[in-house]
Amino acid sequence: MDEKLLRELRGIVGEQYVVTERNDLWVYRHDGSVDHAWPGAVVLPATTEQVSKVVKLATHENVPIVARGAGTGLSGGAVSNG
Repeated sequence: MDEKLLRELRGIVGEQYVVTERNDLWVYRHDGSVDHAWPGAVVLPATTEQVSKVVKLATHENVPIVARGAGTGLSGGAVSNG
């Protein structure tokens, strides 16, 4: 993922809430289904304002977002397309 975009995301939610290390991303590459794909990053916003800013930035940068809850779904809905 682009370093400039990662810096901007970290500026919105904080350094510790942007996950980019492959070992840490492993749990986000799948849900309860058999489908899997590695995300470019995982962003963990804590407020509505942060969510709004992250979505606006992703839209501006043409970066797709996959919303995720507990990751227990069986349909692959919380899995990025890689």
